[in-house]
Amino acid sequence: MANMLFNINDVVETLQVHTFNEEIKEDYDESQFEEEPKTLMDIPKDWEGSTITIGDCLLDLQTHINELHDYFASIDDIEEEVA
Repeated sequence: MANMLFNINDVVETLQVHTFNEEIKEDYDESQFEEEPKTLMDIPKDWEGSTITIGDCLLDLQTHINELHDYFASIDDIEEEVA
């Protein structure tokens, strides 16, 4: 669980600092961009017309992994108290 948490955090941090360029933009339909992309996190998640970004998906995943981590950590804490 901890590895998933560290991995998703590393991926999000990396994509947030890499800039978006025109070559990447050419792969997408203009209608997929709600605003001008600044980083790789702002790229649409697919080439099929979605406006949902890679960043939106990764941040949702990061939230869910954090919630799972917190849940399992709380179970461990309860088990330690009972023991």
